[in-house]
Amino acid sequence: APPSVYDRSFLVRSLSELGRFPQAAMYGAEAIRLAEQTHHPFTLGRAYFAMGDLHLLKGDWTNAQLSIERWIAAARAGNVVIHVPWAIAASSWVCAQLGASREALDHFQEAEQLLEQHAVKGIIAQHSWAYKALGRACLLMGRPDDARRLGEWAIRSLLSQPGIAAHALHL
Repeated sequence: APPSVYDRSFLVRSLSELGRFPQAAMYGAEAIRLAEQTHHPFTLGRAYFAMGDLHLLKGDWTNAQLSIERWIAAARAGNVVIHVPWAIAASSWVCAQLGASREALDHFQEAEQLLEQHAVKGIIAQHSWAYKALGRACLLMGRPDDARRLGEWAIRSLLSQPGIAAHALHL
């Protein structure tokens, strides 16, 4: 059977981490094309997340912002509450990178609040990735103490995501 949207999304993220951006972009475009045919918010979110992550790792901030805005819209429209804080955290990082400090701070505060609400409810999936994104935003906004705190939280929240460990330790 051909790879699913989820398989392609994981390929995009893995290839992006390896710096194989052209190949990752090919799988990402396929994932988005297939996801858009489903009109399923979670599936769309996975595809947009993968492409946003590709652009973040590549340093392509404008395209990262476009992918992440689509991710936020899909997550909010479909009430995919697990994706919303990750997407908002990614948006904070992109806004900080693009010099939109007010938006970066607003997104930082919203994502941190959502992550705290999730933690109280026992929802901790992918928090390490979101903490990493928020930490990167903090570094760009001149908030090194917050970046260190978020890096420590990312490390503590690592359950089965050793790939994020390097990013968290870097913070």
